[in-house]
Amino acid sequence: MDDPMARLPKYVFRRANGSYRYKRNVPKHLLPLIGKETLYRQLGDTLQEALRTLPRVHAEIEDLFRGEDNTPSSERALRIIKASLGTEIAGWVEAGIVPEYSQEEAELNDLGRSLEGKLPKGIVRQIYSGKLIKEPLTLSKALDEYEAYKLDGSPKDREVISRNAKVKQDLKAALSKVKLEIIPLLSLERADATAYRDHLLKRLKPSSVQRHINTVRAAVNLAITEHGLNSVNIFVNLKVKGAGASKDDRLPLSDLQVAELAPAFASDPEVWGMFVTLQDSGARL
Repeated sequence: MDDPMARLPKYVFRRANGSYRYKRNVPKHLLPLIGKETLYRQLGDTLQEALRTLPRVHAEIEDLFRGEDNTPSSERALRIIKASLGTEIAGWVEAGIVPEYSQEEAELNDLGRSLEGKLPKGIVRQIYSGKLIKEPLTLSKALDEYEAYKLDGSPKDREVISRNAKVKQDLKAALSKVKLEIIPLLSLERADATAYRDHLLKRLKPSSVQRHINTVRAAVNLAITEHGLNSVNIFVNLKVKGAGASKDDRLPLSDLQVAELAPAFASDPEVWGMFVTLQDSGARL
């Protein structure tokens, strides 16, 4: 039988009927976007059931908050326009063809004015003007896209999320928040990649450094492929002294292997995405 006096994990409380619930306050900066001050999720009728359910529910809420934080302002603006004014006007905005002095422009102006003080200024400005501002592809965004690609609803998702967070933390420490989250990915240089490697070598074994680099390299390669960028991956062929391979190591594909195998995978976008992962990270299915 459950002990009602047992110390419960953070965000968990016991209801009057004896069941357990997850309660999480929405961060203030996300209130206008989520529309609720508090989120609740049912965990189960017993403490044992609640403890089994808690990791999944907590991960879902964290994903929600992280997703809203990482959603570009242009995408948020377009969602609001579509929900408020319909898909036709949203389509015009997305295509950048809202007629000047038109009824549609007036409706966008009115919607923008109604949202002043309720949403971030950057979002309101895009809604009011009907002109979306495309955010540059950053290293942080490339890692987010790679994380989203890797998540599949399995128990391994938590490991993927945790690894991505650690990689970002190290990149921020090595390169700065500006280079991670603001400067376009294409503006980064080889020196930034070597600075990241050298930062990792101060506290990690060479083999661990190589694994971290493989993750970043795979993320950047996927971004280059998905966005059709004409760019060289600055994290490719980054040498790590002492990161010798054993016979059991899962290594990235060689240039010769890539040349031989790529044509067989290039025609299917989904299969190509998996090939990119295998090519750069040494991961195996």
